[in-house]
Amino acid sequence: MSDFKKKPKPSTPANKPKTPAKQPSTGSSKSLGSHIQPSTGGKSIGSRVQSSSGVGATPAKPSLKSTISSGPRPPAGAGRIQPASISAAAPANLTQEMTEQLSSLDSRLETLQSQLGFEEHYDAMSDLDNGISALSSTVADCRRRGYCYQGFLERKVETLESKWQDARPRLVNEMEQSGTELQGLLNTAAQTRNNVRNSAAIPAFDRSLNALDARRESADTAFRSHYSGIYETFHQTRAQVELINDMLDELDMASFSLLAGESPVRSVKARWWRDGEKRGPDGVLYLTDQRLVFEQKEEVATKKVLFVATEKETVRQLVFETPLGTVQNVKSSSRGLMGHEDHLDYEFGSGAPYPNAHFHIDGQESDEWVGMVKRVQTGDIQAERVQPEGQPAVSTADVDAAIADAPQNCTSCGAPITTPIMHGQRQIICEYCGTSMRW
Repeated sequence: MSDFKKKPKPSTPANKPKTPAKQPSTGSSKSLGSHIQPSTGGKSIGSRVQSSSGVGATPAKPSLKSTISSGPRPPAGAGRIQPASISAAAPANLTQEMTEQLSSLDSRLETLQSQLGFEEHYDAMSDLDNGISALSSTVADCRRRGYCYQGFLERKVETLESKWQDARPRLVNEMEQSGTELQGLLNTAAQTRNNVRNSAAIPAFDRSLNALDARRESADTAFRSHYSGIYETFHQTRAQVELINDMLDELDMASFSLLAGESPVRSVKARWWRDGEKRGPDGVLYLTDQRLVFEQKEEVATKKVLFVATEKETVRQLVFETPLGTVQNVKSSSRGLMGHEDHLDYEFGSGAPYPNAHFHIDGQESDEWVGMVKRVQTGDIQAERVQPEGQPAVSTADVDAAIADAPQNCTSCGAPITTPIMHGQRQIICEYCGTSMRW
């Protein structure tokens, strides 16, 4: 497996790549760009081997990102700038220097014309129009699938929708007003260019472009001020929901089952450095409110010809699990070139299969994982818990009673149970004989 890299953060309208400027066409009559139209847009613990042939495989689900980004663009409105054209050729009486200057100004006008489409703002409007409602549906689906933490998500999405409904009309109005002014400045610039008959008229053309560009920058800033905070929060929320959705998808295919009363918190693609020096299985690291679990998930060669793998299988098997109460310490670190790799070091006490474990995680912040583990251990995460649909509410008294009912000794071998019991836990495995006890 190649070295993991940190997951890039989603772009905001302020840093989206710009469309490269078109080169000016040649000839006596030139169009300064065309009007850009909107696009239309209970499993047993064990191993599982999946063939890479794809026979009988379940079709891949579209990613949440592609699902909530798809959909029709907002219709073109009064804010859209109509194209302008140059009907006059370069005067023949210009010096070489003046000809080059005029050609440069023509290219600048061409570039400004393309920038007046404000496509990044229409893209952002489309993302927010289609994406916020999709977020609400996806959060509800995650709840139906059993995810019960981050109880703030529903309110966060509702607030996003409310803020966007309030900001959208103001943004559209700003676009309409700015569009009228910009259209006039663009037409003036084009007419000034058409009136160039000699070198004396070139400065006026230059000034008209300066006025157009200044108004374009002012409009761009004004547009973004209406929605930039909403847009940034939308992408941040979407990333949170994607992590939950991905975790639930992995659990649907996992080779192990959740314990009684156990709920998932987070998962991440990881490599377990079993030897402490990069060698070890690739897979998925899970954090639940009761355990730390690592499941191997990687392709292994089943047939080789001249040392080249000709057939492969995807292997999924549980290779590491320990009650969260055995975690005595967890630390994060950054390694690799420029510190772009995220790593986790766990130290375990009695009841764990190993004294320590090192994981190289992919796409998530190791500091965040450290914080999550500690919040689960202290019970602080329970403040984010929501009641799963169709399940009876659990009171504080019920939780306290569950902890009080936990066995003090193994019901089979009689060994003492020393592993701390987590909030809501109703199952534990004896570290000596392996007996699973529920209460």
